Amino acid sequence: MLNPYLLLFLPLALAPVLLHLMTLQRLKTVEISTFRFLMDSYAQQRRKLRWLEWLLMALRTGFVALVVMTLARPVIEKMPWLTPASAGRDVAIVLDTGLTMSARTAGVSSLDRAKAAAKAIVERLGPADRVKIIRAGDKATVLVDRFAHDRKAMLDAIDRLTTCTTVAHLPAALDEATAESRGGKRIIYVISDLGRRAWSSLENRPAQAADAQWVLMDVSPTQPVGNLAIVGDAPASSQAVVGLPVVLSATVVSGWRDKSVDAVVSLIVDDQQAGQFNISLQPGQRQTRTMSFTPTHDGPLRCRFELPADAFPDDDAYLFSLNVQPHLEVLVVSADAATKANDDGLYVRAALESPLSARGRLDVAQQQLASALKIVPITPDQLTPAFLDEAHAVILADVPMDEAKGRLLRDYLTNGGGVLAMPGRRVGAQHYVSDLLRPRGKDAKAAIDMTNPVGDPDDEHAFTTLTALDLTHPVLRCFDDPRQRYFAAARIYRHFPLKLPESDDASRVLMRYADRAPAMVELRVGAGKLLLTSFPASPAWSNVPLKPEFVPLLLRSVEYLRRMPRAAVASVVPPGEPAVVTLTSRWSHAQVDAVTPAGQTLPLTLHRDGDHFVAAVLQTDEKGPYIVTIHPRASDAPEEVKLGFAVNLDTQDATLASIDRAKAAELLGQPDLAYLRGEADDPMLTRQLARKREIWRTLIWLMFAVIGLEFLLATLGPSRIPGESSSPGLGKDRRRWWAWMAG
Repeated sequence: MLNPYLLLFLPLALAPVLLHLMTLQRLKTVEISTFRFLMDSYAQQRRKLRWLEWLLMALRTGFVALVVMTLARPVIEKMPWLTPASAGRDVAIVLDTGLTMSARTAGVSSLDRAKAAAKAIVERLGPADRVKIIRAGDKATVLVDRFAHDRKAMLDAIDRLTTCTTVAHLPAALDEATAESRGGKRIIYVISDLGRRAWSSLENRPAQAADAQWVLMDVSPTQPVGNLAIVGDAPASSQAVVGLPVVLSATVVSGWRDKSVDAVVSLIVDDQQAGQFNISLQPGQRQTRTMSFTPTHDGPLRCRFELPADAFPDDDAYLFSLNVQPHLEVLVVSADAATKANDDGLYVRAALESPLSARGRLDVAQQQLASALKIVPITPDQLTPAFLDEAHAVILADVPMDEAKGRLLRDYLTNGGGVLAMPGRRVGAQHYVSDLLRPRGKDAKAAIDMTNPVGDPDDEHAFTTLTALDLTHPVLRCFDDPRQRYFAAARIYRHFPLKLPESDDASRVLMRYADRAPAMVELRVGAGKLLLTSFPASPAWSNVPLKPEFVPLLLRSVEYLRRMPRAAVASVVPPGEPAVVTLTSRWSHAQVDAVTPAGQTLPLTLHRDGDHFVAAVLQTDEKGPYIVTIHPRASDAPEEVKLGFAVNLDTQDATLASIDRAKAAELLGQPDLAYLRGEADDPMLTRQLARKREIWRTLIWLMFAVIGLEFLLATLGPSRIPGESSSPGLGKDRRRWWAWMAG
């Protein structure tokens, strides 16, 4: 019954009965001898008349009841008892659970409407029907494959459905639905919002199961959905450090087609607001904004950019993680900083620490970077793998080179480390070339050729200057103020001549002398970076260490050279793709676990990859933050480390575009596709797919039949019975017909 409340009007059908009882005529006994001969025929005629009046009353009562029943729109079973049990139907229900199914109109999502439609189908299946319920998400999943007698298990499986983080994989789901026929009439229900991205995957797909009855239920939003979405971006660097600002960017897309929208984008860190900005978008516009965030404590930070909620709330937040390190450890290697006043290491440390004690006009960026550094001074004899494993960058301040040190430093560089080498009077050029700059193998050609130093430090009139700075390089980018002449007063009295190959992608010149000879170069060694200057870090050969440019030069070099941490993972991972965790060799016996947003713990297996170990989180199909914990199980391993990453929706735009009915039929290859379109509260959404059917058309024909029969009886009956008043509703002067009826 589609309108059951109208049955409250059924008591109106008693009105004809009441009218009949009110108009009954009571006979009076009159002793008239003249009419006694008529009594016998009158008694017989009276019985016929009463039968006719009761028949008319019943017809009029039925007419009122039929009117009420027709308006109530009853439904009846399609007589399943006439179908033998062996002829049960083969029913497949494909439910689209792609990310766009969470779009809401009238407070109800497309997924809610899809679940209501699927439940309506299940509740009206016969016990002999075999049903297969298939979830079309990032992959095809068969939720139920059984006979329909156990409805509760099927309804529970439908209730547990949630949207996935990507578009639905419809081809795989339809292949599963049409895989085999198990006898009986085949019916395939496809319940979807007809999202364009998901359905475009059916292009050029051959039609299948042509013998089946195909029913498409369109549960897309019933009204235009205006949507704003944050679709990126991941942080440019995942190496965040306490006290160092991180530049974050957010890309917002407008799905509105007819108006501009103003919104507020908030940065949320560990559920606390850390900043916000206003944004104004034209219809269909995409806009990227940046903001700076400075971490105040180390560890994995759960971050997100967030928009006010709209009709499609799942793309109103972009999640990412910042794995913040407590400091940048800089290993400063020099001869003996504790006892020699003119040791090069003293000048390096003084330059790195000077922003913390600067007075007057301060460079905030330099102060932040200097405060994030942990400087560890050691002598060349203390250079060991343990020190190198902890260091984020290494500065060689006039360090003599030998084969052992060269091997350690090249291994460090190959594994992603960064070294700034500033050779001085203790350095032999040939040892630098053979032990540090030459690739493995004594016969290999050195990437950079360095010869013995030239120039006289005692001749103040014989010097060269620095020119031609590569301001596009990150180390020198801070010297881009056109109002300043950087290094204009620099004087280099003695230096090591450097020569680079004519064509070598692994090397780059950052500074040159006046004669165009290289003064500072970069060399790529494996995954690491080596910066090499031809002048030392002390004022013995030049005045560069005494100039204000020396401080930002060292600070930016350290920031640029910092190596990846000993344990790392990307801050954002696309849904369904593995999240790769990279560990140094000191974690060879570590236990690695990952915790999903739902709280499930996943043990990970370590695999060797060259000099590193890797593990992968394969189950990344849930949106939200993930936590990876690395537990040391060896005495020489580092302390326990926690890392974080996030998984977002696979959104590309905010328009939520969909296809129409004709395009869907074409993609399915089913021109005779039955199409149903319902709203959030439309009862036809659940009734039209059921085994019941409406009978209101039949009731209307019955009403016409009752009206015709009542009219016939009321107009052809006798107008008067002798001895009584006229009967209401009966026709006049029809005595011949009545005589025939009376026999």
